[in-house]
Amino acid sequence: MSHGSFQTPYQNPQTGFLAHVHQNEDGSFVIHHLEDHLRAVSDLAGEFASTFGYADWGRLAEIWHDLGKYSSAFQSYIAWETR
Repeated sequence: MSHGSFQTPYQNPQTGFLAHVHQNEDGSFVIHHLEDHLRAVSDLAGEFASTFGYADWGRLAEIWHDLGKYSSAFQSYIAWETR
């Protein structure tokens, strides 16, 4: 769905927004949901940045880094790769 120049992100009704997916040896898929990924990695980035007094900036930088994963193009790509 498009709203002017803004493209509404594709969200899979069964899985939600995806960050990463990998396939196990048995053929099953392990899904890492985007919200879980953003929380975990931003916490880690905050820990790293806290060593020089900028934990909040570290968390924010990580979130900005991964926001593109909400795009329709990325969500379509990752959904296609798990078929």
